[in-house]
Amino acid sequence: MSIGIGRTIPSISNGTPPAPILPKSLKKLKFMDIDPLEMARQLTILEWKEFHRIAPVEFANKAWSQKENSIAVNVKSMISTSNIITGWVAESILFERDIKKRSSVIKHWISIAEVTIN
Repeated sequence: MSIGIGRTIPSISNGTPPAPILPKSLKKLKFMDIDPLEMARQLTILEWKEFHRIAPVEFANKAWSQKENSIAVNVKSMISTSNIITGWVAESILFERDIKKRSSVIKHWISIAEVTIN
């Protein structure tokens, strides 16, 4: 399946998902312990579930911008999910007061963003 500018996301023909990449210890799980590929996979699954629910009619006449009786409930839900993820990214970066730790968190998010899922 093509997703624009030369990038592709292959479908899993046999229906078997890849094995998850788990951290060494789940007792005191920290963000930096999560493998970038696994985080990218999980965020992709989360957003795909939201996107998959959207019906074409929800895009008509900017229906998502209507305050009441909007038919675009799934578009609004995807927008909300994207805003929550964006807030989480910002909060995880700004939470770190030490500049070196903050830099590490930013680098980790960049690694997640650069993942190409094959």
